[in-house]
Amino acid sequence: MALKRTDIEHSWAASGADVLKLFSDIAQAEVSSMPENGLADSLNDIFDHYWRSDKELELYRLVDRDLILRLIEGRQNISLKIARRIAYRLGVSLSALLSGDAIQSSSILTADWFCEFPPSFSPIERKHQRNHEKVLSALQRLLSSEGCPPSKKEAARKLGVSVGYLEYRFPAVISRVVQNHREFVESQRRARKLEAQRAALEYFVAPEYRETVKSRKQAYRVLRQETGLPKFMLKDAINDVYASVL
Repeated sequence: MALKRTDIEHSWAASGADVLKLFSDIAQAEVSSMPENGLADSLNDIFDHYWRSDKELELYRLVDRDLILRLIEGRQNISLKIARRIAYRLGVSLSALLSGDAIQSSSILTADWFCEFPPSFSPIERKHQRNHEKVLSALQRLLSSEGCPPSKKEAARKLGVSVGYLEYRFPAVISRVVQNHREFVESQRRARKLEAQRAALEYFVAPEYRETVKSRKQAYRVLRQETGLPKFMLKDAINDVYASVL
């Protein structure tokens, strides 16, 4: 009996089909095939593909530019929902995206939809009795400690509690944790951005680079090795300087 068009269900209409496929792929692969930075590696490779073709704007129409930047630089946690949305937008499987092999997929789609989680995927919360005063004291010590201010997720992990618990019990303190961490991250990012802009400008105008080829790709190859700055940030700086100097 031949199938009719009405007998075929669209892949995005089958709730959780992509997640079931991910489990199937994982079951057939080695554990090492899912590295910790697999999604960031996939986005790095895909960005490179578009950058080399001078078609970055096409990528940004698929996935928000700021989201790509946050994920590549590790400034945003990678949830399953985010991974599913990106996989749908790029037209790749979850396993390819998370393993860092998305660039090996045969095509990148320009779909305008994404799949939301059904209620059955919501985590089950379990209540625990805690010494709230003890947790608060530890949180305040963490807040006043020197060094890199922790994010609320890092604070929760160090204290052995959930982020939701901290937000519910100590909203004022956790808001200070978030603010301190945000200010620290932004200050670090501004410093790296200025360093990238300085390095890019020097490449195109400084005497020591007089004999080098004045192209964006050559500038990236040289400055990436010399500075070790984040790929996305360095390429943005090179684009800006190249447009204004040459």
